[in-house]
Amino acid sequence: MVRSHRTHVSGEWTARTAMTFTELLVSVTIVMALLGVVAPALSGARQSANAAVCVSNLRELGTTTFLYTKDNDPVGKGGSHPVLPWHLGFDYPGASYSYASEFIYGGFRTTVNHPDFPDSDVFVIPTEARPFNKYLAPGRGGRSPLRPYICPSDRSMATPLLGAGGAPPAMETRYASWEANGNSYAINWYWPFGVTDTYHNEYWDLPCMTLLGTAMLQAKVGGDASEFVLFMEGMMNAYVIDARPPDGSQGQSQLQTLGDGWHAKYSMYCVGFYDGHAEYRFIDTRYTTGSGYDIWPEPDTRWPAGCP
Repeated sequence: MVRSHRTHVSGEWTARTAMTFTELLVSVTIVMALLGVVAPALSGARQSANAAVCVSNLRELGTTTFLYTKDNDPVGKGGSHPVLPWHLGFDYPGASYSYASEFIYGGFRTTVNHPDFPDSDVFVIPTEARPFNKYLAPGRGGRSPLRPYICPSDRSMATPLLGAGGAPPAMETRYASWEANGNSYAINWYWPFGVTDTYHNEYWDLPCMTLLGTAMLQAKVGGDASEFVLFMEGMMNAYVIDARPPDGSQGQSQLQTLGDGWHAKYSMYCVGFYDGHAEYRFIDTRYTTGSGYDIWPEPDTRWPAGCP
């Protein structure tokens, strides 16, 4: 409410408005209450929009996967060559680095040397040498960011070592994954843990992983392909590091806490599947398999003969 006062000026009465301190406080309180109602809605809308961008990027990666597979199929039968270039960084001529990552199937060469894993492949392998970039960023090089690999909600560079359990990853870190890893989206390379021979995490023999990848992906057809997670956003990648089969056949994951993900929703992640579609959905990161998703090979996939 605003009060009106009349003041005599130069022989005429004029109106002057003024607000009391109490009225000011009431107005401020109303505005703050309205902001309290509107702000969460705006934040939720922004997170939903960011998740939509991430899903769109993952669909683009799915299309690129199809093109990469077709172009690298040596006998023209489809799926005879692994779609995932796990071997790339290890074989790159002249490259000398300390760690190999799940990010260099594409992505870009970082300007930030990862503080936890210095001189890793993401800092060393050139952008133009990464196979998916032939399709997603032809002619691009240097250390400039590439849009298809950036999730706008990305806020954590968490990249745990394979075979390591440990505590849940930090939700907020100094750098985003796209800054420290050159990519917001990790490729799924947890599946070697699920082969029917020995538990092979201590080997990581890349030629053998390539052979196993071929066999594993050839078995992912139909409904299996539509549920097999091929790409995942970085926070999910950090949480599924110790995922185990839900039947308890390989014990229980050390990470029994589910996180909020990058989009501020409980255990919700953007994932891309082997059949090319992508979703923003709930993933129980304690388990390798759940309703509508799978990160492991088929049960009868075996470690290649003659490999360690």
